[in-house]
Amino acid sequence: MFLHPKCVCSRASIDELKAAIQQADQYRGTLHFYITVPESGSTEEWKKEPLVTQLKHWGHNSTIHFDPGGKHAEKHGALTSGHVVAHDSEGKLIFTGGITASRGHRGENPGRLALTIALEGIPHKAPSPVYGCGLQTTNAPN
Repeated sequence: MFLHPKCVCSRASIDELKAAIQQADQYRGTLHFYITVPESGSTEEWKKEPLVTQLKHWGHNSTIHFDPGGKHAEKHGALTSGHVVAHDSEGKLIFTGGITASRGHRGENPGRLALTIALEGIPHKAPSPVYGCGLQTTNAPN
């Protein structure tokens, strides 16, 4: 999942990811959170954002990566906070897109359902819309 650490919408995306994983009985993978931080300047303050602290207590097999300038996000076509890219155990893309119904909204929605099904072994080919702050935005609303 690609996240902007100052975007309030990101919290809903994280909650929806947790719900999708809990519903996908067969999922045993590793989660990678890519946090976009400015390419230059003080990124240390960004690393102390509450969202990053929340991820440190995630509870699933996960790793947090800091992505200066959003280069890794760009490589995967992620432009918006909350974008999920999922691969199967062979590295094949099984899902890409958003998992909330709109900005900052939690609850059952087509994106989360598509991710859950993909994690259970049925790839979702069509991208799901992503709602959130732009990853390259330096002053996302808190």
